Amino acid sequence: SQQSPVSEQLQAAWGTDSRNVFAVGSGGVVLRFDGDRWRDLPGITSHSLSGLRTGSSDEVYVVGTAGTILRYGP
Repeated sequence: SQQSPVSEQLQAAWGTDSRNVFAVGSGGVVLRFDGDRWRDLPGITSHSLSGLRTGSSDEVYVVGTAGTILRYGP
């Protein structure tokens, strides 16, 4: 069990292994779990995010409202 570091509602989570897990939610929240703790990745968008998939351990694709499509990674 883990506690979220944000108060926004989370909508989806996806990961490639126990050290690369991402979660997204309302207000544009994007979190990454590194195997130790959750970290907020602020300022990416203010649109609510509802789905994601990872392409590799350091790459994630996120979708949300208003046609939002984001890519996070190298």
